[in-house]
Amino acid sequence: ADLDKAMVEDTAHPTAPDRPFAAAMARMLALTGLTLLAFAAASAGNEAEDKWLHGQVQVQQHSHEEVARTATSHSISLQRQLYRSKQTHKAGTRIVHKTAYYGMVQVGTPRQSFSVVFDTGSGNLMLPSTYCQTRACTMHRRFNRKASTTAQDIEADGTPSRKGAPRDQITVTFGTGEISGVFIQDDVCIGNLCSNLRFVGATDETEDPFSSFNFDGVLGLAL
Repeated sequence: ADLDKAMVEDTAHPTAPDRPFAAAMARMLALTGLTLLAFAAASAGNEAEDKWLHGQVQVQQHSHEEVARTATSHSISLQRQLYRSKQTHKAGTRIVHKTAYYGMVQVGTPRQSFSVVFDTGSGNLMLPSTYCQTRACTMHRRFNRKASTTAQDIEADGTPSRKGAPRDQITVTFGTGEISGVFIQDDVCIGNLCSNLRFVGATDETEDPFSSFNFDGVLGLAL
C-alpha cells in the first residue's frame, strides 16, 4: 500500500518518534520468547484472488531451554486488499497495483478492535482517533481515548501531558499520503499477546490513499 518508504517528522522531538513503540515491541517479544511468522495461502486460477487473499500470522512460543521445540501457537487471520491507483506523468498515465495485508488488534480497557495493515516500512502503531474528523478517519473505526480507563495522554518522550497544554504531534509521511496525530499510551493486544505501548492517535489523515483502504490503521513492524 505504498507504505514501504516511511519518513517521520516530529515537530517537537525529531529524533525520538518511533523508538518507544519499537523498543516496547522488541521487549515484549524478547521477554515472552515469541516469534511472529507471516504466510499467505493462494489458490492458482482463483478469480477471487483479485480482491482477497486469506492468510495467517502464526505466533509460536518457543522454550527458552530448547528453542527448536514449539510449546504453543496462536493464529491471527489476515486479509489482503488489492489497491489500484492512477499516476499521471509527462510520459503518460500508468496504473499502479499495490497489495496490503491486514489483521486485527485490540486497544484499551475495555478493548476496542481495529484492523491494521502490517507495514515493514514504518515503526509506529497509528490508529484513527475520535479527534480526527476527516473522511479518511470517520469512515473507519476510531479509537475513543475517553472510553478507555487505561489510556494516558503522553508527549513524544513518554512524559505525561499537562492538562490544557499544547500536545506534541507527529506527522508520518508515506510514499502516498500522510498521517498526523498525538501520542497515547495504552494496553495493546495482538491475539493473546498484550503489552502497554505508546502509539499515535491520528488527528488527520489524507484522503489519498487512506479513504481507499478497508483497514483502519497502520502497525509498523520496522523494529
